[in-house]
Amino acid sequence: MPTSQKTIQQINASQLDEILRKVAGKKHTNLALFGPEIDVQSYEKNPPDYLENFKCIYQLLSWDANLCEKIRHFNNLTSLLLIGNRIGVDQAKQIAKMTNLVVLILSGNQIGDDGAKYIAGLANLKMLSLRQNQITEIGVKHLAALKN
Repeated sequence: MPTSQKTIQQINASQLDEILRKVAGKKHTNLALFGPEIDVQSYEKNPPDYLENFKCIYQLLSWDANLCEKIRHFNNLTSLLLIGNRIGVDQAKQIAKMTNLVVLILSGNQIGDDGAKYIAGLANLKMLSLRQNQITEIGVKHLAALKN
């Protein structure tokens, strides 16, 4: 059953920093950040079921090359959505340090097979989406080790 309509708030760099301060203060257990090139209207009108878990959903107005560096120590997060944020191998390695993640949505990034190897170390994952990430059979083999 589809979730209710969601509102995705567009934010600039200073607003992102304020939101991340709240997350760091353990006021949130989930974080959803769409990249600036993502057409979020379809997500707002007909949100996928996995968005139901996300209370605060944002779209960045500009890229933040240090995004994963900023959030990698947020062990309070159990759900993370970073669609279309130019996340590559190095950023996947940082995300892999967030060991309490249960839901991880990283569609539309550049993780590749090497990044998939790091993501495969997140033992608590119950839901994972890595669509459109240049992952081949090699990366899939790494991810097949996930038990949940």
